[in-house]
Amino acid sequence: MTEDTEPKTFGDALTSLSHPDATSICVRMCFRDLAYLELANQTRLSKHERLQLLLFVFRCAITSGCFSIFNDENLKTQCLKASDKLSGLLKASSLNDDGLNGLPAILAARLALETARCGGSTKRMERSAKRAISYNTAFVSNSTELKAQVSDDISFLRGGGTAVELLNQTLFDAEAVEDQLLKAVTRFKSALEREQALEFWTTWYEGVVHTDALDWELQRRVALIPDPIWEAGPVAVAEEIERIRAEWLAEKLPQAEQIEFDLDQGQFQSKPIPVKAEELIETTLKQVEFARTVAAQSNCGLNSTSTAYLYIDHTLESCRNDPNAIEQNLEIARVDIVEGLAENRYQKDAKLSALEQVLERAVTDLRANHPDVAEAWEIRIKHKLRVAKAGQKQLIVEKTTELIAISDPKLGKELELDARSIAETSGEVQGGAIRRFFGRVAQMRIIVRSGEVIKRIDASSGYKGTRIVQTLQSLVDLITGLI
Repeated sequence: MTEDTEPKTFGDALTSLSHPDATSICVRMCFRDLAYLELANQTRLSKHERLQLLLFVFRCAITSGCFSIFNDENLKTQCLKASDKLSGLLKASSLNDDGLNGLPAILAARLALETARCGGSTKRMERSAKRAISYNTAFVSNSTELKAQVSDDISFLRGGGTAVELLNQTLFDAEAVEDQLLKAVTRFKSALEREQALEFWTTWYEGVVHTDALDWELQRRVALIPDPIWEAGPVAVAEEIERIRAEWLAEKLPQAEQIEFDLDQGQFQSKPIPVKAEELIETTLKQVEFARTVAAQSNCGLNSTSTAYLYIDHTLESCRNDPNAIEQNLEIARVDIVEGLAENRYQKDAKLSALEQVLERAVTDLRANHPDVAEAWEIRIKHKLRVAKAGQKQLIVEKTTELIAISDPKLGKELELDARSIAETSGEVQGGAIRRFFGRVAQMRIIVRSGEVIKRIDASSGYKGTRIVQTLQSLVDLITGLI
């Protein structure tokens, strides 16, 4: 099988595999060659140019890798864009083949993209395969061992293995490669760790090397980051990845929903889901415990002596049978995180953002769906409303008109009635309105964290999405002030 990795036969080996499988072979070649991408030694490139070129090699690798897993047309389109951009960056850098130590990695990345684009069946892909292999031979001293491992990858797929199984396997056989390669891997990881904007890629590469690949759905979302963000550079990409990771981590947890946003209609809708009180408590605590554990393992500053950590720990250890204590403790923990970020006691981190979102949703769900918590919460607000100024109550009515405009008719009418009841009535009528109105507003505030929802609001209503975010935050602040 080893001869299949020679230039004259490698293309034939690829064309004997399915389109995604052939791509996965080339992706693994790229992963192995990344260790030799020593762009830091290229003095003809500025730091910005080096990082941008490195970023687009990573983009090529993750995009083609995801294509081999998901076989998706959107990813195939991204492969085309990434390939064209990488070609442009290479030309703009004015580096010839002999001047770029990392050429094998870049050619392997291009090969993976060409395979994804062409299905492993065109002359263009065949030429790319031969060129990548010839430069591996010229630049990499242990290319024989690397080619042997490529041969093993092909044998694995021909033997019935899948692309996802292959991409989750160990990248190197430590006993079969020279120390030089392992040292190159260590140097490359160290170089990544020195660049704050490449934090995600450091973790990603660590997973690639040590059979601990990041969740492929998370990688898919990163691969589909729009072109303008990639072109804006590593910092812009890092910020978008932070947003994606926070959203993805929050979505990993089971959640009770009452309010949803219909992207097709551009409207909020109410869809009550019956929840048993006991199940709600158990689900909530599992969510919080998981998110707390993940956040504590990051570099966000959350640890066993943090206020938020201590309140969550106390809740998990001593308050499982006290729903009101759970609600109040989790709210204190959430506020500590929000204030800690503002005061730089905590550092911005996707995992901490996910924990804050989980805490916000937990408190919202308890107030909306747990009878004991809802009753106690309602009593607190009713008491505060009795002494609240008329202007505060009227402000609730005024701000609700904006929410009505982006809700379906049924929900919009209920929001209008509830706001008026809160402002103008008392007793049980007011109590029922408080419970439903504030519960829905809190859930809407969580939903509009999504940039996709903001864009859809912009396109479908007379209000800007950012204005709706501000309105919801104002109403949440009013709620907070009443509690």
